[in-house]
Amino acid sequence: VWGLHALPQADLVPESVQYFLVYAMNLDFMRNTYMAQYTKGDAIVTIFLSQRESQEIAGATVAKYIEYANTYGEGVKRLTVDGVELISCDMTGSYDVVFQKGNLVGGVSAVEEENPAIQTAFDLWRQLHYE
Repeated sequence: VWGLHALPQADLVPESVQYFLVYAMNLDFMRNTYMAQYTKGDAIVTIFLSQRESQEIAGATVAKYIEYANTYGEGVKRLTVDGVELISCDMTGSYDVVFQKGNLVGGVSAVEEENPAIQTAFDLWRQLHYE
């Protein structure tokens, strides 16, 4: 069960881990995805990890996420944090931050403020050992 080992254990909200074979976050391109909630200060943040069949498919999944954010959100920004490429998606009142690491697509969803969303996604990327 790759996702249970890949998800960070620190600050994990008990019994919040969910697995979606298809349609994670109601998105048809998000498959084989684990989601969990974490406490970050006073906030609860949702983290997701999707394992894809290859790096190319993971890249295509990120591209679809960007297309989705451009269609239903307020826009997308590409950021580099300590050499890590992150994509911040303004989803009209909350932020999603998405990244690719090898054949994984991960990030955070529905975070109220952009900076905590970026930091949480970056922290997740740094501690991932699955590629």
